[in-house]
Amino acid sequence: MLANAAVIVDDCISKDRVHVDSAVKLTRDLRCNRMTKVAVSGLASCDYKEFSSLMDVKEFSKIETRPIPGDLRDQMKRMRSHCGMGMFPELSRAWMTIDSDLFIWSYNSGEDLAFFDGISNAIVSTTLCRPKAGVFNENIHFLLAVATTVEVILYAVCFYYANGKSVPLQDQDYAQYEMYLIPDPICSIGLDGAVVNGMKATADGRVFFAADDALFELCYEPQTWFKNRCRKVNHTKSYGSLITNLFTKKDNIIQLVIDDERHILYTLSQNKTVQVFDLGEDGSDCRKICEQSVDALAHFIVTNTNLDGDSIKDVVTLSVVPVRESHFLNFVLVNTRGVRMYFTCLSPDTDLSYFNTMGNEDFLRISPLSLKETRPKMIRLVHLRLPRDFNTFRAHDDAVYLMCHTSDTTVLLKSGSNIRSATATFMSSANYSMSNEISENVETQLVKGLTWSIEKFDEDSSIKYMTLPGMLPDMNPPITVYQHVIEPDRIFFMTSEGIAFVDRLRPTDILRTILTTFGAESKQCSAFCGIHGPKNTMTMLLDILSSPLKADRRVKSEAQRVFFMVGGEAQSSVTVTMLFIHILPDYSADFGYYQCVAKREIRW
Repeated sequence: MLANAAVIVDDCISKDRVHVDSAVKLTRDLRCNRMTKVAVSGLASCDYKEFSSLMDVKEFSKIETRPIPGDLRDQMKRMRSHCGMGMFPELSRAWMTIDSDLFIWSYNSGEDLAFFDGISNAIVSTTLCRPKAGVFNENIHFLLAVATTVEVILYAVCFYYANGKSVPLQDQDYAQYEMYLIPDPICSIGLDGAVVNGMKATADGRVFFAADDALFELCYEPQTWFKNRCRKVNHTKSYGSLITNLFTKKDNIIQLVIDDERHILYTLSQNKTVQVFDLGEDGSDCRKICEQSVDALAHFIVTNTNLDGDSIKDVVTLSVVPVRESHFLNFVLVNTRGVRMYFTCLSPDTDLSYFNTMGNEDFLRISPLSLKETRPKMIRLVHLRLPRDFNTFRAHDDAVYLMCHTSDTTVLLKSGSNIRSATATFMSSANYSMSNEISENVETQLVKGLTWSIEKFDEDSSIKYMTLPGMLPDMNPPITVYQHVIEPDRIFFMTSEGIAFVDRLRPTDILRTILTTFGAESKQCSAFCGIHGPKNTMTMLLDILSSPLKADRRVKSEAQRVFFMVGGEAQSSVTVTMLFIHILPDYSADFGYYQCVAKREIRW
């Protein structure tokens, strides 16, 4: 009996993986129709939905803004040449650069403002990373790399208790400790007239930066008598590139993105060319593998779809597709019209082994990939996701200029005629994760101020995965399975008005709002049950009924009524085990139902 249970659970996990992996839905047309090379979606009525019209509720909370500290706002008025803003999530702090000054403060409280004015030239980019193992002593917790107009400087960041003792490196919560930026730099490297356009660091401490049309790495090593501690390495320079540069125009890199889980680095250039660099299975290498220009991409789309090539040009940004969303997809591009282009860097030979069909197209057994199997080989477009207003877009409409892509949410920021505000479009498939197609709820809100970036950080949950050596981390199950052990996702907008943020409500939060506002017998509640199905709805109702929160006491009676309406009449069976074996394979999300029943004590 125990062996049967293990088989059932493994089968359910496999089904969950199929529903979660967006590659299954985005490549369905490619796998069903072998003549199709690029799948297209976004024009069907089922592709985009609006919660506000279906259930009179919102999936995303109203935007709130924590203002910039007053002293810092006064400094912004005296800006002469450059200003930038971002977040250090590892430190629970935000940063801003104004000319040559660096300011850091707590974004949770808006207090604890500190500034550093020891830099001579204007700051153009910054990044934070943990130091490589064995290079520095244990008093250095982080390294801060600062790029100015003339050099790249590396500083040490330390944390201490109130009694002056150093905080252990194993500590993860640095928000409560005093932060010290050591004024004497560890090292500095001249740029020889090049301009830094972006800087990123890997999880294991490697620092990369883009200067003009080249990709550099700031290498730091233990100090010795015979070599400098720091040096820069050009990863795009070769004999072939020197000859090519004589006959081609310089194409500066405008964006640098690192995929820490797959160990891949991507760059996007001013002329919209994407380059892929392989950092190796262990993350210690760096080799340019391939590149693709927007002109070649447009020609490919015209040849294999009914779309005009001009409709996909003007690419503005690149985002990594996280491993928890798909092992098959690598990154997504978006252009000014809001067209999302999904790419894989795997060779076509991987398709058959990854999508291991079990008898028919309705159920696929996804084969998890190893780090060796995910080494990039090429750039291959697999899906075009058109915006809902694609056919009505006009040249003078607002243009997309920023994107934030997570496992089931995409945020696009559009610039309007008023430069002091922008329109954020939120697209979420979290409530449609069990659908066979990609369906997204769409909402829009106004973001005040000039926005520099959109940030989304992963919060630690009680779900931990055992990742085998050499394998990619496993994908998350549908959010309906584990939403009771996570907090709502929070998306940050770094603006000139402050740090704005939006929470994406969990399905249970949406159901709670419906029960509180409209009641158990409302059309809104019926619509919600229709989206999630009776079993997932019952799971969420059990979560509300067993909740110790005071806010849930008022809705428990409504939740109890819906529970019995949705559940229907009781069904008898010989044993609980037989019922479990009979029901569980029918619907993979039932795993969340039984998990919730096992963990909660129901109080009515």
